[in-house]
Amino acid sequence: MPVRMPGLMVHKKQLVDMLVEALSFEEITVTARLESFLKNVRDCEIDKMAKPVIESNIELMLSDSIHHSQILTGLLRKAVKE
Repeated sequence: MPVRMPGLMVHKKQLVDMLVEALSFEEITVTARLESFLKNVRDCEIDKMAKPVIESNIELMLSDSIHHSQILTGLLRKAVKE
């Protein structure tokens, strides 16, 4: 059964597949890379003034990534229910 999305129509299976792919990418790839980058920043010797700013920004990006995962999970649940 087609599902209406802004500007296009997709079948439910396609929608679920797209959401699963996006969720997997967000949780596995993005989060892992940000955590690795944060560890590298913490371990490196860079300017003491810049380091906390960089760490803070990466931590914000991690927080955003978690929020994106929660949004995608909610969308996926709705798509599966309908």
